[in-house]
Parts: sequence; structure tokens; C-alpha cells
Amino acid sequence: MAPQKWSSENHTGPIPSFTTPFHLPIPPKTDIWALPPSHDVFTAPVLHTTLSHSSFSLLRATITAPWKHQYDQGGILISIVSASGPRRWVKCGVEMLDGTPRVGTVARDNWADWSLHPVVHSDGRTATVEFVNEVGKALWVYLIGEDRKRYPLREVAWWAGLKGETELQVGVYGAAPGEEGGLEVEFSGVQVNGEGK
Repeated sequence: MAPQKWSSENHTGPIPSFTTPFHLPIPPKTDIWALPPSHDVFTAPVLHTTLSHSSFSLLRATITAPWKHQYDQGGILISIVSASGPRRWVKCGVEMLDGTPRVGTVARDNWADWSLHPVVHSDGRTATVEFVNEVGKALWVYLIGEDRKRYPLREVAWWAGLKGETELQVGVYGAAPGEEGGLEVEFSGVQVNGEGK
């Protein structure tokens, strides 16, 4: 069940109810990305709740949109805000690349990387993705098929170095990095397991 206390970042509209499907409007020129030597952007609309690393166990959501422009995206996100270094984060969801929606996973420690997987949903534009926290080990990223089976996409190994009291911002996001367009991302079945702050 999703915790009741939600906050927003880069989003001025109301915070929706997470008990039913909802749409998050995404303006153009928004992104979450980090590329050496100095490109570090966190301008995408985000809805999140705050949990400690030791209390967080799972985040899941189903994401869909009329993906149109290159790098249009939406998904789930965990962000670690630090006063002593760059913000670290992990995101996974649907991202448009070369005219095709794909499942993209990005993990940012010092800088970001990016991996892609085909969208397996029959409509070609929807994905259910999940983060599972193995405290002291790793963060696992899964794609949930229409058969409800978990398909592993990524093991985030640097996650094992986080302390139990580390504060996590856990939630959903959308981005439209291009100059044109913008979009509305639909989220459903948002589930967060953990004790909120």
C-alpha cells in the first residue's frame, strides 16, 4: 500500500490520489540525466514519498503514455539527496528511442549509465516495472510481464554501500527532454512497501 504522505518536485499541480490511475503532465525541456564532464540535470516532475533505506522494500508502477518525441519517458524513481556530493538516483520506465518505446533503466552513482529492453506489453507502449530493495546487498530492477512473472533487468551493486538510515525519495516521474511537445504520463497500480516518514 502506498504511504499517505507525498511531496512533489518540479511539479506545481495538485498531488493526485495514488489509489486510482492518474496523469502527470510533463512540460518540454525536462530531464533526469548526468553525463561527464559537467551535465547534471534534475528538472523532471517527480512525485515522491520519503523512506529510510532500511524500511523500504518495494516500489512498483504501471506506466503508459502516447510516447511521441525522442527520449519522452516516465517511470519509477529512487533519489538519494546528499549535502556532501551529487544526488544519486535510479530510474526505470518507458522511454522513446528512435521511434520505438523501450524499457529504460538508468543508475546514477558518480555519473549515469543506461540500458534498454524491449517493451513486452501487447500494446507496445506500456510497462510495469519494479524496484526490490535487498538491504545490505543490492537494488534489483524488474520488468513485470503480462504473465505476471518478474524479469530481471538490472542489479544495482553500489546500492549495497548505503547505510540503513539513508533517506530515500521514492516515487514516480516523467520527462520530455526535447524542445517540442511535452506529454501526459499515466500511472496505475503504484505500490510502495515501507514505513514512510
